[in-house]
Amino acid sequence: MCLTPDCHSLIADLLALEPADCVINFGTVSINVLELAESFTPNCTALGL
Repeated sequence: MCLTPDCHSLIADLLALEPADCVINFGTVSINVLELAESFTPNCTALGL
């Protein structure tokens, strides 16, 4: 995801919407929307990407 410009754009658009701190469930996978959005850039930076 870090190497894909579309992902960076999607995360920026998501953050602009000021998402709630909520969890979305996809079957057995739970994703905290706010946590994912706020951690995306720092995690990519930490990976050197």
